[in-house]
Amino acid sequence: MSTTATRPLKTLQAGDRLTSREFLKRWENCPEIKRAELIEGEVFLHAASIRANYHGGPHADLICWLRLFALSHPNVELFVTPTVVIDDENTFEPDAVMHVIDETARTFLDEQGFLNGSPELIAEISASTVSIDLNRKKRVYEQSGVKDYLVWRTEDAAFDWFTLESGKFVRLEADPSDGLHKSRHFAGLWLDAEAMVKRDLAKVIQRMSTKADS
Repeated sequence: MSTTATRPLKTLQAGDRLTSREFLKRWENCPEIKRAELIEGEVFLHAASIRANYHGGPHADLICWLRLFALSHPNVELFVTPTVVIDDENTFEPDAVMHVIDETARTFLDEQGFLNGSPELIAEISASTVSIDLNRKKRVYEQSGVKDYLVWRTEDAAFDWFTLESGKFVRLEADPSDGLHKSRHFAGLWLDAEAMVKRDLAKVIQRMSTKADS
């Protein structure tokens, strides 16, 4: 009696060189892998555990600030840790993504519900991933045309805001008149970064502006 050998499913391993399509296909076959990203064609596997003080709490504060802004702007949509297919070599899971919904939209949802394209704003809570977030991922976001890139370096108690100018990221400095960071692409999206880093969410909300239309 002959038997037919079953071809094993391809797994996902750190360092694999894949396309976004193959990356997502393999990831679906590996339910034990909770967090993974494809960065410039290379697979990165991240720890599934989340530290409350350096990620969970700051993430909640960041989402609350962005959510309050989105609620006042019907043409803005916010996603929390979505899978984003930037292009054929980059599939990320940012901590927060915000995009504009209109005829100029730069993103779309595919049949699987994944966000495709380059969102207007991406934010990362960065502790153990600082090196990747501020180098390889920052380069990809810049090249793909992300307009605002926010990185909260929780272990360093620092907040970086990069904004796109003439195709290049430049650091968005706080307005010297009031100490607020003010997005050049989302009118009214203001941030007291010092208060955010100190986890003073009440002050962040009190000082944010949601009056202007984005």
